[in-house]
Amino acid sequence: MRYGDCVRLAFEDRTVEAEVTLASGNGRSLVLAFDGFVDGCVGTMPVLLEDDGTWTNILSGHTVRLTPAPDRGRSISLHPNSTAIGCVA
Repeated sequence: MRYGDCVRLAFEDRTVEAEVTLASGNGRSLVLAFDGFVDGCVGTMPVLLEDDGTWTNILSGHTVRLTPAPDRGRSISLHPNSTAIGCVA
């Protein structure tokens, strides 16, 4: 995954649409931005891709699920320092 990608972030029974707002060069560590509260995170979550292919919330250590989500278009242009989310319904 890379900067600007839209994903569905799921933990237990909670699923939200999120956007990759920061990604490492190899795509193994990401910062996701979203509206809401998921696994103790409000609005952002740092995640790490483990060797077994699972994603881990770096703050809690819990496994989360990331799946591609449709990019529904952006109503605004995202600046690299912006916290606005472009993957909205």
